[in-house]
Amino acid sequence: FDLGSYQDAEYYYEDAREKAHAAADTPLGVMVLCNLSHLATWTGRPRLGIDHAAAAQGWARRVPDPLLRSYAADVAARAHARDGQDDACGAELDAAEREVRVAAGNELDPGSLAYFYGAGQLASTRGVCLLDLGRPERAVSVVEQALALIHPSFVRNRALAMVGLGRAHIRTGEVDEGVRVITEASSLVVRNRSVRTVRELDAVCGELGPWRETPAVCDLRDC
Repeated sequence: FDLGSYQDAEYYYEDAREKAHAAADTPLGVMVLCNLSHLATWTGRPRLGIDHAAAAQGWARRVPDPLLRSYAADVAARAHARDGQDDACGAELDAAEREVRVAAGNELDPGSLAYFYGAGQLASTRGVCLLDLGRPERAVSVVEQALALIHPSFVRNRALAMVGLGRAHIRTGEVDEGVRVITEASSLVVRNRSVRTVRELDAVCGELGPWRETPAVCDLRDC
């Protein structure tokens, strides 16, 4: 997935789902379904993402793991937002927040397959959803909150959040601030091998086309 080989990723996720079910490993099955949902939404198939997320949530109700349940709601929210379903997205974000509160004080529990998930990642997802739903003004403060909460060890997650913040600034017309954030994000991107993250950085730079002759954007091109 992170290498941008999306067809291969889908093949291996489906293989993993079969093996998880064959082993009756419900938490692993939930996690794979969440990944399938994220992949489908990322590749422009949000309704398939909703299907996978609904399956993940169904199985997650059988698991005593609030972080895993919150992550299942998270990927559902992303899929609904990408499909333009505002109310459904909001409901899923609220569900994710309730589960994060249950897990409060134990966000990075290594016993959970969703050990990486917590208030910071939820805030980052809320920002992504706000951008997809056309509300960049609200996204700015939400993603800033996410960056204050995401642990520095999660370099890719911080890089993606920072790219999202840059996109939010650009879409509100705060181009100089957007360029500043994108420049900072690039320093994180080069510390991570995620091709997907590099592509996101390229995509947000592509949104700067209308301002390509401004000093800030010219400086960014020279970096």
